[in-house]
Amino acid sequence: MSDAPAPACRWPRPLAPGDVVAGVAPAGPADPALVRRGIALLESWGLTVRLGRAAFAGHATGFLAADDAARAGDLHEAVADPAAAALVALRGGWGCQRLLGRLDWDAVAAAGKPLVGFSDVTALHVGWRQRAGLVSFHGPSLAWRDERLGGGEATSLRAALFGEPDAWVTGRPLRGGQATGVLVGGNLTVLASLCGTPWQLDATGAVVLVEDVGERPYRLDRALTQLRQAGALSGAVGLAVGELVDCDAPQASPPSASALEVVASHAEELGLAAAELPLGHGRGQRTVPLGAVVTVDGEAGRLRVHAG
Repeated sequence: MSDAPAPACRWPRPLAPGDVVAGVAPAGPADPALVRRGIALLESWGLTVRLGRAAFAGHATGFLAADDAARAGDLHEAVADPAAAALVALRGGWGCQRLLGRLDWDAVAAAGKPLVGFSDVTALHVGWRQRAGLVSFHGPSLAWRDERLGGGEATSLRAALFGEPDAWVTGRPLRGGQATGVLVGGNLTVLASLCGTPWQLDATGAVVLVEDVGERPYRLDRALTQLRQAGALSGAVGLAVGELVDCDAPQASPPSASALEVVASHAEELGLAAAELPLGHGRGQRTVPLGAVVTVDGEAGRLRVHAG
């Protein structure tokens, strides 16, 4: 990996009322009722949503929306469709990593369309930045849960899609200092799974976003240690610590470290400015542009997004 700071990626064209959004299924199967709710929300913004053929195709394994070829085909069709202005994942789960070697990254780069999603979609976000040089959005997927409709999540997503992403994301201080760099990363477990592959995260000169759900503190420590030992965090300048939902272990004797304490200890050892932010699986999720330049302020506990 180069020692030079990571370059900012190319921003997509802002969406406008009348644009078409492609709903793609790169990972697990989605609840049709939740997908319909998400479609209604985007339609209320003047957008038209077209679902790919893999959306409700079904798959024998049960944990994938469709087979690998069909899910990759959804992505390729959306990228090639001149009417589609953006791709929004139906949900995460598992399966995105299986598609990385199947995608035509030159075509993705030439199309210049943003991808929206989080959790397992992290694997595709890494490809969008490192192979296509494009900004993508770490934000809600199309299958919106009920509690995500009224907590500012929709406002933040709409602003990002229409070219005015939140200038500030406010959370809580974690480790002091300020750092400016390109925002990279996403789900911690997915990032760790990419280590040792051609898709390993390159965090040189970057602010690294990490978030997770349902992973105990020792697993978070294991994932962060794996990233460090693989060199995936070499050259990182800051940490944007998203929500660690249901990650704390039940009360133990003796008590174990909390999930946040584990992540904070790695920030301390690496000497990184770090803030705890509403990014990821919890309520109040904000949408942020991966591949864009940001400043993390560990003293104030906030993230500034620099305009593209």
